[in-house]
Amino acid sequence: MLYGFIKEDIKQLDKENPLYIQARYAQKIGKYCEMDLNKKIVIDNVGNAISIDNELIMLRCTCDNLNQGIRIYKEKGANLFEKYEDIQKIENWFYYGEIYNRIIIEVDYNKLKTKSAERRKLLNFISKYSIIFIKSKHKGFSCAVSVNILLEKRKAFIEFLSQQCAIWGEKLLICEYLNVKKDSLGKRESRHIVINGEVINSSRQTISLLHTVPKSHVKKAEEKAGIIKKIKGFPVNYVLDLCEFFVDEEKYIDVVEINPLTTSTCFINNSIFFDKEISVIRHKEEILGMGLEYYMDYTEKTYKYINNRTSNGEYNYLSEDFYEFLSI
Repeated sequence: MLYGFIKEDIKQLDKENPLYIQARYAQKIGKYCEMDLNKKIVIDNVGNAISIDNELIMLRCTCDNLNQGIRIYKEKGANLFEKYEDIQKIENWFYYGEIYNRIIIEVDYNKLKTKSAERRKLLNFISKYSIIFIKSKHKGFSCAVSVNILLEKRKAFIEFLSQQCAIWGEKLLICEYLNVKKDSLGKRESRHIVINGEVINSSRQTISLLHTVPKSHVKKAEEKAGIIKKIKGFPVNYVLDLCEFFVDEEKYIDVVEINPLTTSTCFINNSIFFDKEISVIRHKEEILGMGLEYYMDYTEKTYKYINNRTSNGEYNYLSEDFYEFLSI
């Protein structure tokens, strides 16, 4: 299998970006290819034009270039590890109530502006809560907003929502805003890479701090992956995000969202490189618990990485913008 990247992504990425680090590792192990979207040509790790006809390729790209990247890789004959149809199913993960333990509804922003069934559905839903959580269905933004602000259609919030929907699409996911448990690393969230229905690695949301993921999170991820595996037609490869919530002083771990592999950020203990044949440094990587690509970077730039967390440290790496509209 080759790991496919997009020239237009790579040339604009910071060299410390997780996607850039993955591209470098793919080059190092000779499993790299890169698509030039403008010229519609594919090159290998030394810059030679190559054919990818019938080649199994795991595409890694930004959301901005996802659709065009998939289309052109397919036109060139690639057998994509994660197909567009898989991504669509993964983005509809919330259709399956057995995966998570709260109520999530999908609404169309445009229909909320009129006296539609969509608007009535939303008003009925939010009447139960004081604060709700809103995010774009496609990876982009999320926010917490007071129900009063929403009901009163306050100008600042409506303008914000219109701007975000113009960028990320009209489809929104809405649920009750829940309190999240925190520790010295920030929110108790974890990301789990699932391949063939099995959790293969897990990480907190950091790209610099060496750490271990709570066993309770790994156990819950394996439990959720087992449930998902039984859902007919649902892809077996995806990224599973968990978070530790608490309601009335009772805490529980639940699914935050499920994302496609193609565009998801890999944190320090995550890795998309799972073939045994390319795990040339697997033993050392396992000792530190790091992803293979991060271990390569660690050996070259040890100064970047942190062994011991401090009480006032900032370690979270955010891959999505979050906003709050909570004033009275």
